[in-house]
Amino acid sequence: KKDKIIFIDEINKKLPFFLIFNTAQTIQKEVDSIDAIDLKIVNKAFPNLKTEAFYYEVWRLENKSIVAICRKNFVDETIKKYTDLGVLISGISIGICGIASIKKYANEEELITNTQTIQFSENETIFTPNEANNNYKTYTINGLTIKNSSLLCFSVILQKITKSTPTTGNIIAYNENLWNNFYQRSFFVKVLKAMVFSLLLILILNFFIFNHYFEKSNEISVAITANKDLIEKIKTTKNSLKSKEFRLKSTNSALNSKSSYLINELVKNMPPSILLNELIYHPLEKRIKLEEPIIVQNDIVMISGRTIQSANFTKWIESLNTIKCVKKTTIIYFGKNATNDFVFTLKINLEAHAIE
Repeated sequence: KKDKIIFIDEINKKLPFFLIFNTAQTIQKEVDSIDAIDLKIVNKAFPNLKTEAFYYEVWRLENKSIVAICRKNFVDETIKKYTDLGVLISGISIGICGIASIKKYANEEELITNTQTIQFSENETIFTPNEANNNYKTYTINGLTIKNSSLLCFSVILQKITKSTPTTGNIIAYNENLWNNFYQRSFFVKVLKAMVFSLLLILILNFFIFNHYFEKSNEISVAITANKDLIEKIKTTKNSLKSKEFRLKSTNSALNSKSSYLINELVKNMPPSILLNELIYHPLEKRIKLEEPIIVQNDIVMISGRTIQSANFTKWIESLNTIKCVKKTTIIYFGKNATNDFVFTLKINLEAHAIE
């Protein structure tokens, strides 16, 4: 059927495809001319032909030329059908003209395609329709074994691989357009895939980077929250310490003032004949030892000294007991030393919280 397209679903649509128009829609003739101008040869083969409505291909031999033509609308519609199926056509050939690319590699006097027999002797008709018993044959061309049904296809592919153009005609420019369209579309698809892959890769990397820094951000947020709580506690503690420090300073100031007042009261009536060696307020309960608390004797004052007149010492003791904050005065030790001076140690019990 003339409009039927033979199509294989499993073919790789990324590859370039070539169409050979060699059906009833194709007309080809041989003419006794190898003129350098294609239109002269075409007009000689097909007088009064509206060449603008046809694609034509010319194969020049030594003394003859083969001219193959096919309507443009048929070619364009056929290519569109393949394009709609996702198959990109990158070139076409008309009739048997494609055989021109393997002529120099064939050691045969004739080649039989699936539809024509081609004679290379120009003394006879160059191509004739095949007979029924000549439809199946194989050829060895430059070391390759090729079925006769694949000769035209192989010829066109060889022409593209070797980048040779043994034929002429307006299909040359048309093939260049087809190839450029195929190349640009293939390039666009590759670039699009590369862009999609790059975008996907960027998104994946961005996801991992975002996830990494998001976790870091969460950790930092948790740390900041914890630090804020800690900072608030530190501020509260500092404020409390400042308040306590202020109160302590105020208390120490008052205590120092009262302590000074108490000491002044204890010594203001002391006779000149008495010399003090030591005055300890809140003496230690026992010696200081590591890892043991320091214990002091509250409301106690220890006084040590010497005197040369015991009578004055007695009067001073009596005056101490008259002081308001003194609860009791006890002589811990009284005796002479090596220089016959009287040495003493007093323990003065104060009223509870006497200087608070």
